[in-house]
Amino acid sequence: MNNSYFTFNGGRIYKHNTGNILNNFYGVQYQSSVTFLFNEAATSVKGFKTLNYSGDRSRAYNEAKDLVTTEGWYADSIQTDLQSGFVPYFVKKENKWFNYIRGTENGIDTSSLAVQGLGFPDTASNLAPGGARFIFSELNYSLGRGDKLYYLVNGSTTEIGTVKNSPKITYFNGDPIVNVDIETLLSALPTTSDFLFFAKDTGPNLTSLTGYYAEVTMKNDSTTSVPQELFSVATEIFQSSK
Repeated sequence: MNNSYFTFNGGRIYKHNTGNILNNFYGVQYQSSVTFLFNEAATSVKGFKTLNYSGDRSRAYNEAKDLVTTEGWYADSIQTDLQSGFVPYFVKKENKWFNYIRGTENGIDTSSLAVQGLGFPDTASNLAPGGARFIFSELNYSLGRGDKLYYLVNGSTTEIGTVKNSPKITYFNGDPIVNVDIETLLSALPTTSDFLFFAKDTGPNLTSLTGYYAEVTMKNDSTTSVPQELFSVATEIFQSSK
């Protein structure tokens, strides 16, 4: 009407394209977003390592990385058929914005290389307060502090707790034994007939995402009337398997 755009919502009339705030509809603030696929060499499993783009400024954080100080572009979601991740902000290099992809923790995936078997404990005992100790005659020495311990209960995976420190080797009657101390909230511990396994925390340690393809959602949280352009987006990949 007279070159103005009007809509109705909840019995009220709204006029669009007024003021200097973008992406605000009916009092709700949204972000600009675009979603696309990377699918080079579609029949091969690939590792998606980095993300870079040409365009306007990136979102920025304070030194502690817990507060947004500058609005801009970021990768809200990077989803492959196997893993997921994100890029919270980008760093400007040679007139492009660049950063490594960070993985996110989506529960335990027993097919992942980050999940390894531990074995049947020789003994299991409670340690007060909120702790437990497992003793093994043999141990997978990939186990380390911060790893999460699991076992199966009626076919379901149950988390036991988090490893408090690196496994300690002691001797009993001349034979080496390994003590594994954990923090746990379980009142009933697994028994010597339960098979234990552990998982590394892949989220912060994940340096690439594996999959046939990657679906990426780029977002921009700027609300000003100044256009925020995104010219191109690229990723660094390597072949994981054919």
